[in-house]
Amino acid sequence: MTAALAPEKQDTLSELADAVPVGGAVHIKDDVVAKLAAYLATEVPDVGGPARGLSRLPLGGQGADLNRRPLVSAHVDGGRAYLDVTASVRWPASVAEVTTEVRRHLRERIHELTGLEVGEVRIEVTDLITETPHARVS
Repeated sequence: MTAALAPEKQDTLSELADAVPVGGAVHIKDDVVAKLAAYLATEVPDVGGPARGLSRLPLGGQGADLNRRPLVSAHVDGGRAYLDVTASVRWPASVAEVTTEVRRHLRERIHELTGLEVGEVRIEVTDLITETPHARVS
């Protein structure tokens, strides 16, 4: 059942509708862009998450892993996002080729999904991931 508005209320609604900008404004927080970028980076073959914790020490934290997302921080300034990515690359893939593809992919997909242009994408590769752990040499 639909109720009809009194004529004076219809005029008020028309005035309000004329005063509201079409489309409005959308603000995407830095953390949202960072989380999205971390997920999108895993769409690129040979990219994984960096080692975490005390992984360089015996019985330490988690090592670099292709099944984990890279670490990403983002800064959104107006309609532009800037990204810092910390990741690992699978050996023997070319680090230069993989990082170039990550930059291209992040710029394209973030723009496609959020409308933000992506400026600088800084990538730090902290590990090379091999399929099997290295044997220790005594």
